[in-house]
Formats: sequence, structure tokens, C-alpha cells
Amino acid sequence: MSIHNAHLEGGLDDDDRTAAIERVVAELEDDIRHGRVMDDMSRLLGERLEAAGVSLAPAAIDELADAIETDASL
Repeated sequence: MSIHNAHLEGGLDDDDRTAAIERVVAELEDDIRHGRVMDDMSRLLGERLEAAGVSLAPAAIDELADAIETDASL
């Protein structure tokens, strides 16, 4: 999954922010594959990104959540 830096905001530098997003995405994909996610993906992704210190625009979170759901279902 590619991370688009144009959607990134927050206090982390670009490398740390990208790494944090990739870690959150990988964890969510794993949770989906193991049936541990029943919540709204956009809300859950937003919460996990916030906990990781990353802020994304709501539209970017929705787009990323859709991509995660698609990738995890393949």
C-alpha cells in the first residue's frame, strides 16, 4: 500500500509519519484478516493514527480505510 505524503499532517517528520501510518495500516489489515475488526474502519483508523501521533484529513482517512479494506480482502 502506498502512502501519499500530500495527505500527511502533524508533528512527526516525513519518515516517522510514513512509518507510523504503514505500521497502523499493517496492524489493521492483520486485525481484519483475523476477524478482530467489527467497527467502522474510518473511525478506527482515525483513532489509531491519532494514537500514533499522526493527523490526516478526514477525506484521506476515508480513502485509506477503503484501500485497507480492499487490500485485506484480497
